[in-house]
Amino acid sequence: MFACLASGRLVQTDFQQIDEASFVTNIQDGSELHHIVVFLTGTTPFPVGYGGAVYFGFIGSDNQQAWIYLGFLSNQKLSAIFKVSGLEKSSLLFNQFQGPIGNGFVLPPTTNAAQIGIQIKPENEILQMTPNANDADEMKMEMSRKVVDNLFNYVSSFAILQSQMLPQPTESFVPLKAIQRWYETFINKVKTDSKFLNN
Repeated sequence: MFACLASGRLVQTDFQQIDEASFVTNIQDGSELHHIVVFLTGTTPFPVGYGGAVYFGFIGSDNQQAWIYLGFLSNQKLSAIFKVSGLEKSSLLFNQFQGPIGNGFVLPPTTNAAQIGIQIKPENEILQMTPNANDADEMKMEMSRKVVDNLFNYVSSFAILQSQMLPQPTESFVPLKAIQRWYETFINKVKTDSKFLNN
């Protein structure tokens, strides 16, 4: 019913059915994944009014299984591409997977494997769920702020008053105020548009 594909690897169709609504497959070397495609194989559609909530499972830094909701599949949305790189570094690693898979299908703590879990649920319930993309956006924003702060501090260390400037016809000077305005504009753009850094 389900399959997944990671870049540079063969298609995996070996999802194991854990109970009537839960399916899991193991993915070796899960920490090396960047994106994963999950799709319906076309052999069996979802029951009318149902879809599949897709989760990414891995062993967290505390040696506990962590599940992060990625998104969903349905009879109208037969496939989806999910970014999974960096999820294990996410700040909200609480088990978001309610049900048998999150509680009963645990990876050995020593493995580098990851899992893709799919739970069949009513579509109206799935549409209320929110993927964990906010954590990645928060990490991008924090990293951006650190880089920009570092640049601002570095450039500020060279600041001198106009009265201290010696004429240097071959040098260009940028007023510190211009960099400060750019900094404020950049931070506001990152705060208001999470996709800004993707452009």
